[in-house]
Amino acid sequence: MMNDIYVFDTIEESMFTNIDKNINSEFFLNILKKNYEKYHNVHYIGDLVGELYIHHIIHKDGYHFESYMKQFDTLYSKYKDRELSPEQFELQKSKLIASTIANKLGIDAYSNANLSKIQNYFLQEYVAHGYVTHAFPDAYYDSIVKNGLVASIDGRLEKPKAIQEIQGLFMSKGVVSPMGGYPYYGGFGIYYEHDFTRVFQHAIDSPEWFNWFTSSNHTTTYHKDIEVSPYILRSEENCRVNVEDLCRNAGLNFYESKKVLDFFQEQYRKFSSPKLNVAFIPKRVVGKSDISKAVPSNMDLLSTISYVLKDGAKQYTEHNGNVYFQTIKPEEFRISVIPAANTYMFSNQYFRESKDHLTDVQSNLAVLNTAESNRNRLVPSMIPQIEVAKAVVGQRKNQSNDFFENG
Repeated sequence: MMNDIYVFDTIEESMFTNIDKNINSEFFLNILKKNYEKYHNVHYIGDLVGELYIHHIIHKDGYHFESYMKQFDTLYSKYKDRELSPEQFELQKSKLIASTIANKLGIDAYSNANLSKIQNYFLQEYVAHGYVTHAFPDAYYDSIVKNGLVASIDGRLEKPKAIQEIQGLFMSKGVVSPMGGYPYYGGFGIYYEHDFTRVFQHAIDSPEWFNWFTSSNHTTTYHKDIEVSPYILRSEENCRVNVEDLCRNAGLNFYESKKVLDFFQEQYRKFSSPKLNVAFIPKRVVGKSDISKAVPSNMDLLSTISYVLKDGAKQYTEHNGNVYFQTIKPEEFRISVIPAANTYMFSNQYFRESKDHLTDVQSNLAVLNTAESNRNRLVPSMIPQIEVAKAVVGQRKNQSNDFFENG
Protein backbone atom coordinates (compact mmCIF):
# COMPACT_ATOMS: atom_id res chain seq x y z
CA MET A 1 0.00 0.00 0.00
CA MET A 2 3.02 2.32 -0.01
CA ASN A 3 2.30 3.67 -3.51
CA ASP A 4 -1.30 2.72 -4.26
CA ILE A 5 -4.26 4.72 -2.98
CA TYR A 6 -6.32 2.75 -0.46
CA VAL A 7 -9.98 2.36 -1.42
CA PHE A 8 -12.57 1.79 1.30
CA ASP A 9 -15.18 -0.82 0.40
CA THR A 10 -18.89 -0.66 1.26
CA ILE A 11 -18.47 -2.89 4.34
CA GLU A 12 -15.90 -0.50 5.78
CA GLU A 13 -18.00 2.54 4.98
CA SER A 14 -20.95 0.93 6.77
CA MET A 15 -18.68 0.29 9.78
CA PHE A 16 -18.09 4.02 10.21
CA THR A 17 -21.83 4.65 9.93
CA ASN A 18 -22.45 2.09 12.67
CA ILE A 19 -19.71 3.54 14.87
CA ASP A 20 -21.15 7.05 14.51
CA LYS A 21 -24.64 5.82 15.39
CA ASN A 22 -23.62 3.72 18.38
CA ILE A 23 -21.01 6.01 19.94
CA ASN A 24 -23.60 8.79 20.04
CA SER A 25 -26.46 6.57 21.21
CA GLU A 26 -28.23 7.25 24.50
CA PHE A 27 -27.45 3.65 25.46
CA PHE A 28 -23.68 4.11 25.19
CA LEU A 29 -23.57 7.62 26.67
CA ASN A 30 -25.45 6.30 29.72
CA ILE A 31 -22.79 3.60 30.15
CA LEU A 32 -20.10 6.29 30.12
CA LYS A 33 -22.00 8.52 32.55
CA LYS A 34 -22.68 5.72 35.04
CA ASN A 35 -19.09 4.54 34.87
CA TYR A 36 -17.69 8.01 35.48
CA GLU A 37 -20.10 8.69 38.32
CA LYS A 38 -18.97 5.45 39.99
CA TYR A 39 -15.21 5.46 39.33
CA HIS A 40 -14.37 9.05 38.36
CA ASN A 41 -11.47 7.84 36.21
CA VAL A 42 -10.48 9.07 32.75
CA HIS A 43 -8.72 5.83 31.83
CA TYR A 44 -11.84 3.76 32.52
CA ILE A 45 -13.83 5.86 30.06
CA GLY A 46 -11.04 5.26 27.55
CA ASP A 47 -11.36 1.51 28.04
CA LEU A 48 -15.09 1.61 27.27
CA VAL A 49 -14.66 3.81 24.19
CA GLY A 50 -11.87 1.51 23.06
CA GLU A 51 -14.07 -1.54 23.45
CA LEU A 52 -16.73 0.05 21.27
CA TYR A 53 -14.15 0.57 18.54
CA ILE A 54 -12.70 -2.95 18.92
CA HIS A 55 -16.15 -4.49 18.61
CA HIS A 56 -16.95 -2.58 15.42
CA ILE A 57 -13.63 -3.47 13.80
CA ILE A 58 -14.25 -7.16 14.49
CA HIS A 59 -17.94 -6.81 13.56
CA LYS A 60 -18.14 -4.06 10.99
CA ASP A 61 -21.92 -4.43 10.83
CA GLY A 62 -22.14 -3.62 14.57
CA TYR A 63 -23.39 -7.14 15.33
CA HIS A 64 -25.33 -7.25 18.64
CA PHE A 65 -23.55 -4.12 19.84
CA GLU A 66 -25.75 -3.38 22.84
CA SER A 67 -25.73 -6.99 24.04
CA TYR A 68 -21.94 -7.14 23.77
CA MET A 69 -21.39 -3.82 25.58
CA LYS A 70 -23.73 -4.83 28.43
CA GLN A 71 -21.71 -8.01 28.93
CA PHE A 72 -18.42 -6.15 28.71
CA ASP A 73 -19.61 -3.42 31.09
CA THR A 74 -20.51 -6.08 33.67
CA LEU A 75 -17.17 -7.84 33.19
CA TYR A 76 -15.28 -4.56 33.38
CA SER A 77 -17.03 -3.52 36.59
CA LYS A 78 -16.01 -6.80 38.22
CA TYR A 79 -12.43 -6.10 37.24
CA LYS A 80 -12.48 -2.53 38.55
CA ASP A 81 -14.12 -3.70 41.77
CA ARG A 82 -11.24 -6.20 42.12
CA GLU A 83 -13.43 -9.25 41.80
CA LEU A 84 -11.18 -10.33 38.90
CA SER A 85 -7.40 -10.20 38.59
CA PRO A 86 -5.89 -8.59 35.46
CA GLU A 87 -5.15 -12.10 34.11
CA GLN A 88 -8.70 -13.29 34.77
CA PHE A 89 -10.12 -10.17 33.13
CA GLU A 90 -8.03 -10.64 29.98
CA LEU A 91 -9.09 -14.29 29.75
CA GLN A 92 -12.77 -13.48 30.21
CA LYS A 93 -12.56 -10.65 27.69
CA SER A 94 -11.03 -12.98 25.10
CA LYS A 95 -13.77 -15.52 25.81
CA LEU A 96 -16.44 -12.85 25.31
CA ILE A 97 -14.93 -11.78 21.98
CA ALA A 98 -14.64 -15.42 20.83
CA SER A 99 -18.20 -16.34 21.85
CA THR A 100 -19.62 -13.26 20.08
CA ILE A 101 -17.81 -14.25 16.87
CA ALA A 102 -19.11 -17.82 17.24
CA ASN A 103 -22.67 -16.58 17.67
CA LYS A 104 -22.35 -14.46 14.55
CA LEU A 105 -20.98 -17.39 12.54
CA GLY A 106 -23.67 -19.69 13.97
CA ILE A 107 -21.17 -22.20 15.35
CA ASP A 108 -20.37 -23.72 18.74
CA ALA A 109 -17.62 -21.74 20.46
CA TYR A 110 -16.68 -24.75 22.61
CA SER A 111 -16.15 -27.20 19.76
CA ASN A 112 -12.48 -27.80 18.93
CA ALA A 113 -13.43 -28.14 15.28
CA ASN A 114 -14.64 -24.52 15.23
CA LEU A 115 -11.80 -22.82 17.07
CA SER A 116 -9.77 -22.23 13.92
CA LYS A 117 -12.79 -20.65 12.19
CA ILE A 118 -13.23 -18.19 15.05
CA GLN A 119 -9.52 -17.46 15.14
CA ASN A 120 -9.33 -16.87 11.40
CA TYR A 121 -12.35 -14.53 11.50
CA PHE A 122 -10.77 -12.47 14.28
CA LEU A 123 -7.39 -12.20 12.53
CA GLN A 124 -8.91 -11.31 9.17
CA GLU A 125 -11.11 -8.57 10.59
CA TYR A 126 -8.80 -7.15 13.27
CA VAL A 127 -5.40 -7.50 11.57
CA ALA A 128 -5.77 -7.94 7.82
CA HIS A 129 -8.71 -5.52 7.67
CA GLY A 130 -7.95 -3.64 10.87
CA TYR A 131 -6.98 -0.06 11.70
CA VAL A 132 -4.66 2.17 13.64
CA THR A 133 -5.64 5.68 14.74
CA HIS A 134 -4.37 9.24 15.00
CA ALA A 135 -6.26 11.72 17.21
CA PHE A 136 -6.14 15.44 16.47
CA PRO A 137 -7.78 18.69 17.66
CA ASP A 138 -10.54 20.36 15.70
CA ALA A 139 -8.25 23.29 14.87
CA TYR A 140 -6.52 21.00 12.38
CA TYR A 141 -9.66 19.42 10.93
CA ASP A 142 -10.02 21.47 7.73
CA SER A 143 -6.32 21.21 6.92
CA ILE A 144 -6.24 17.45 7.51
CA VAL A 145 -9.36 16.84 5.42
CA LYS A 146 -7.79 18.85 2.60
CA ASN A 147 -4.11 17.88 2.83
CA GLY A 148 -4.11 14.60 4.73
CA LEU A 149 -1.99 13.61 7.72
CA VAL A 150 1.27 15.37 6.89
CA ALA A 151 4.52 13.70 7.98
CA SER A 152 6.82 16.70 7.44
CA ILE A 153 6.86 19.35 10.17
CA ASP A 154 7.33 22.07 7.55
CA GLY A 155 4.15 21.01 5.81
CA ARG A 156 1.91 21.19 8.87
CA LEU A 157 -0.43 23.92 10.00
CA GLU A 158 1.25 24.15 13.41
CA LYS A 159 4.64 25.88 13.50
CA PRO A 160 6.81 25.09 16.53
CA LYS A 161 8.76 28.37 16.74
CA ALA A 162 6.45 30.04 19.27
CA ILE A 163 6.36 26.87 21.35
CA GLN A 164 10.16 26.75 21.36
CA GLU A 165 10.35 30.36 22.56
CA ILE A 166 8.06 29.67 25.51
CA GLN A 167 9.95 26.48 26.29
CA GLY A 168 13.19 28.49 26.35
CA LEU A 169 11.84 30.88 29.00
CA PHE A 170 11.16 28.00 31.36
CA MET A 171 14.35 26.11 30.54
CA SER A 172 16.35 29.16 31.63
CA LYS A 173 14.66 28.86 35.03
CA GLY A 174 15.40 25.15 35.34
CA VAL A 175 11.79 24.11 34.64
CA VAL A 176 12.32 21.63 31.86
CA SER A 177 8.92 20.19 31.01
CA PRO A 178 6.29 22.95 30.78
CA MET A 179 4.90 21.40 27.59
CA GLY A 180 5.97 17.77 27.78
CA GLY A 181 8.22 16.20 25.19
CA TYR A 182 7.00 17.95 22.04
CA PRO A 183 9.46 20.93 22.20
CA TYR A 184 12.34 18.46 22.54
CA TYR A 185 11.52 16.17 19.65
CA GLY A 186 9.37 18.15 17.22
CA GLY A 187 7.14 15.27 16.22
CA PHE A 188 8.40 14.38 12.71
CA GLY A 189 6.28 11.66 11.12
CA ILE A 190 2.71 10.54 11.80
CA TYR A 191 2.44 8.84 15.19
CA TYR A 192 -0.40 6.34 15.30
CA GLU A 193 -2.02 4.25 18.02
CA HIS A 194 -2.81 0.52 17.75
CA ASP A 195 -4.34 0.15 21.23
CA PHE A 196 -7.95 1.31 21.06
CA THR A 197 -8.20 1.61 24.84
CA ARG A 198 -5.79 4.58 24.56
CA VAL A 199 -7.58 6.39 21.73
CA PHE A 200 -9.85 8.39 24.04
CA GLN A 201 -6.89 9.59 26.10
CA HIS A 202 -5.08 10.76 22.97
CA ALA A 203 -8.20 12.55 21.76
CA ILE A 204 -8.95 14.49 24.96
CA ASP A 205 -5.27 15.40 25.35
CA SER A 206 -4.82 16.59 21.79
CA PRO A 207 -2.64 18.44 21.27
CA GLU A 208 -0.76 16.72 24.07
CA TRP A 209 1.68 19.58 24.62
CA PHE A 210 -1.19 22.01 25.29
CA ASN A 211 -2.93 19.66 27.71
CA TRP A 212 0.39 19.30 29.55
CA PHE A 213 0.99 23.08 29.47
CA THR A 214 -2.41 23.83 31.05
CA SER A 215 -2.31 21.01 33.63
CA SER A 216 -1.33 21.16 37.30
CA ASN A 217 1.25 18.41 36.92
CA HIS A 218 4.29 19.11 34.75
CA THR A 219 6.11 15.88 35.53
CA THR A 220 3.59 13.15 34.63
CA THR A 221 1.61 12.53 31.47
CA TYR A 222 -1.67 10.61 30.95
CA HIS A 223 -3.28 11.89 34.13
CA LYS A 224 -6.06 9.63 35.39
CA ASP A 225 -7.53 12.45 37.49
CA ILE A 226 -9.53 14.96 35.49
CA GLU A 227 -8.88 17.47 38.29
CA VAL A 228 -5.28 17.73 37.07
CA SER A 229 -6.21 18.46 33.44
CA PRO A 230 -8.95 21.09 33.04
CA TYR A 231 -8.31 21.13 29.28
CA ILE A 232 -10.17 17.80 29.08
CA LEU A 233 -13.41 19.65 29.88
CA ARG A 234 -12.23 22.79 28.08
CA SER A 235 -12.34 24.83 31.29
CA GLU A 236 -10.61 28.06 30.21
CA GLU A 237 -10.59 29.61 33.68
CA ASN A 238 -8.88 26.64 35.33
CA CYS A 239 -6.44 26.21 32.45
CA ARG A 240 -5.44 29.85 32.89
CA VAL A 241 -5.02 29.44 36.65
CA ASN A 242 -2.63 26.55 36.04
CA VAL A 243 -0.56 28.59 33.57
CA GLU A 244 -0.43 31.48 36.04
CA ASP A 245 0.78 29.03 38.72
CA LEU A 246 3.35 27.70 36.29
CA CYS A 247 4.75 31.18 35.66
CA ARG A 248 4.80 32.15 39.33
CA ASN A 249 6.32 28.87 40.56
CA ALA A 250 9.00 28.98 37.85
CA GLY A 251 10.03 32.49 38.92
CA LEU A 252 9.18 34.31 35.69
CA ASN A 253 9.13 38.10 35.89
CA PHE A 254 6.15 40.26 34.90
CA TYR A 255 7.13 40.62 31.24
CA GLU A 256 7.99 36.95 30.84
CA SER A 257 4.71 35.94 32.48
CA LYS A 258 2.73 38.28 30.22
CA LYS A 259 4.36 36.72 27.17
CA VAL A 260 3.41 33.24 28.39
CA LEU A 261 -0.16 34.23 29.23
CA ASP A 262 -0.64 35.95 25.87
CA PHE A 263 0.64 32.77 24.24
CA PHE A 264 -1.81 30.71 26.32
CA GLN A 265 -4.76 32.91 25.32
CA GLU A 266 -3.91 32.67 21.64
CA GLN A 267 -3.51 28.90 21.80
CA TYR A 268 -6.65 28.37 23.88
CA ARG A 269 -8.74 30.18 21.28
CA LYS A 270 -7.32 27.79 18.71
CA PHE A 271 -7.82 24.58 20.69
CA SER A 272 -10.97 25.30 22.72
CA SER A 273 -13.33 23.19 20.62
CA PRO A 274 -14.54 20.11 22.57
CA LYS A 275 -14.79 18.06 19.36
CA LEU A 276 -12.67 14.89 19.60
CA ASN A 277 -11.48 13.75 16.16
CA VAL A 278 -9.94 10.34 15.49
CA ALA A 279 -8.56 9.37 12.09
CA PHE A 280 -8.95 5.65 11.35
CA ILE A 281 -6.08 4.50 9.12
CA PRO A 282 -6.23 0.99 7.60
CA LYS A 283 -3.36 -1.19 8.77
CA ARG A 284 -2.68 -1.96 5.12
CA VAL A 285 -1.79 1.71 4.56
CA VAL A 286 0.95 1.68 7.23
CA GLY A 287 2.15 -1.85 6.46
CA LYS A 288 0.76 -3.62 9.55
CA SER A 289 -1.83 -5.97 8.03
CA ASP A 290 0.33 -9.11 7.75
CA ILE A 291 -1.17 -11.72 10.09
CA SER A 292 2.05 -13.78 10.14
CA LYS A 293 3.88 -10.82 11.71
CA ALA A 294 1.14 -10.11 14.26
CA VAL A 295 0.88 -13.52 15.91
CA PRO A 296 2.66 -16.93 15.96
CA SER A 297 0.89 -19.52 13.82
CA ASN A 298 0.73 -22.14 16.60
CA MET A 299 -1.05 -20.05 19.24
CA ASP A 300 -4.45 -21.10 20.62
CA LEU A 301 -7.60 -19.00 20.09
CA LEU A 302 -7.88 -17.16 23.41
CA SER A 303 -4.15 -16.48 23.60
CA THR A 304 -4.25 -15.16 20.02
CA ILE A 305 -6.95 -12.61 20.83
CA SER A 306 -5.12 -11.30 23.90
CA TYR A 307 -1.72 -11.39 22.15
CA VAL A 308 -2.94 -9.32 19.20
CA LEU A 309 -4.85 -6.77 21.30
CA LYS A 310 -1.79 -6.26 23.54
CA ASP A 311 0.73 -6.22 20.65
CA GLY A 312 2.58 -9.27 21.91
CA ALA A 313 4.64 -9.21 18.70
CA LYS A 314 5.95 -5.70 19.58
CA GLN A 315 5.10 -4.31 16.15
CA TYR A 316 4.18 -0.91 17.55
CA THR A 317 7.16 0.03 19.72
CA GLU A 318 7.27 3.73 20.67
CA HIS A 319 9.09 6.07 18.22
CA ASN A 320 9.82 3.15 15.90
CA GLY A 321 6.93 0.85 15.12
CA ASN A 322 4.20 3.47 15.63
CA VAL A 323 5.42 6.17 13.22
CA TYR A 324 4.69 6.54 9.52
CA PHE A 325 7.07 8.78 7.62
CA GLN A 326 4.96 9.55 4.57
CA THR A 327 1.93 11.79 4.25
CA ILE A 328 -1.31 9.82 4.47
CA LYS A 329 -3.68 11.15 1.82
CA PRO A 330 -7.20 12.32 2.82
CA GLU A 331 -8.85 9.48 0.91
CA GLU A 332 -6.80 6.91 2.85
CA PHE A 333 -8.45 7.44 6.23
CA ARG A 334 -11.85 8.13 7.76
CA ILE A 335 -12.64 10.31 10.77
CA SER A 336 -14.65 9.24 13.79
CA VAL A 337 -15.81 11.83 16.32
CA ILE A 338 -16.03 10.89 20.00
CA PRO A 339 -18.80 12.77 21.87
CA ALA A 340 -17.50 15.78 23.83
CA ALA A 341 -16.14 14.77 27.23
CA ASN A 342 -18.28 17.28 29.13
CA THR A 343 -21.44 15.37 28.17
CA TYR A 344 -20.53 12.43 30.45
CA MET A 345 -17.65 13.66 32.64
CA PHE A 346 -17.43 16.41 35.24
CA SER A 347 -15.21 17.85 37.94
CA ASN A 348 -16.14 19.54 41.22
CA GLN A 349 -12.64 20.83 41.88
CA TYR A 350 -9.23 21.20 40.25
CA PHE A 351 -5.83 20.58 41.81
CA ARG A 352 -3.11 23.23 41.96
CA GLU A 353 0.61 22.65 41.43
CA SER A 354 3.08 23.72 44.12
CA LYS A 355 6.46 25.29 43.52
CA ASP A 356 8.17 22.34 45.21
CA HIS A 357 6.49 19.92 42.81
CA LEU A 358 7.29 21.96 39.69
CA THR A 359 10.92 22.56 40.61
CA ASP A 360 11.65 19.11 42.05
CA VAL A 361 15.29 18.42 41.22
CA GLN A 362 14.99 14.70 40.57
CA SER A 363 11.95 15.06 38.28
CA ASN A 364 13.60 17.78 36.20
CA LEU A 365 16.90 15.91 35.96
CA ALA A 366 15.03 12.77 34.86
CA VAL A 367 13.53 14.68 31.91
CA LEU A 368 16.93 16.07 30.92
CA ASN A 369 18.58 12.65 31.19
CA THR A 370 15.88 11.12 28.99
CA ALA A 371 16.37 13.88 26.42
CA GLU A 372 20.13 13.33 26.34
CA SER A 373 19.66 9.58 25.91
CA ASN A 374 17.55 10.39 22.83
CA ARG A 375 19.97 12.98 21.47
CA ASN A 376 19.59 11.76 17.89
CA ARG A 377 15.90 12.74 17.98
CA LEU A 378 16.32 16.17 19.56
CA VAL A 379 15.40 19.41 17.84
CA PRO A 380 18.85 21.08 17.33
CA SER A 381 17.83 24.29 19.11
CA MET A 382 17.09 22.30 22.27
CA ILE A 383 20.66 21.09 22.78
CA PRO A 384 22.10 24.38 24.14
CA GLN A 385 18.93 24.96 26.17
CA ILE A 386 19.41 21.58 27.85
CA GLU A 387 22.90 22.62 28.93
CA VAL A 388 21.53 25.87 30.40
CA ALA A 389 18.76 24.00 32.24
CA LYS A 390 21.19 21.40 33.59
CA ALA A 391 23.31 24.14 35.11
CA VAL A 392 20.29 25.78 36.79
CA VAL A 393 18.89 22.48 38.10
CA GLY A 394 22.38 21.46 39.25
CA GLN A 395 22.70 24.71 41.20
CA ARG A 396 19.32 24.08 42.79
CA LYS A 397 20.47 20.59 43.77
CA ASN A 398 23.65 21.94 45.36
CA GLN A 399 21.68 24.53 47.31
CA SER A 400 19.38 21.79 48.59
CA ASN A 401 22.34 19.66 49.65
CA ASP A 402 23.94 22.63 51.42
CA PHE A 403 20.70 23.28 53.28
CA PHE A 404 20.54 19.75 54.69
CA GLU A 405 24.25 19.61 55.47
CA ASN A 406 24.19 22.93 57.33
CA GLY A 407 20.78 22.41 58.86
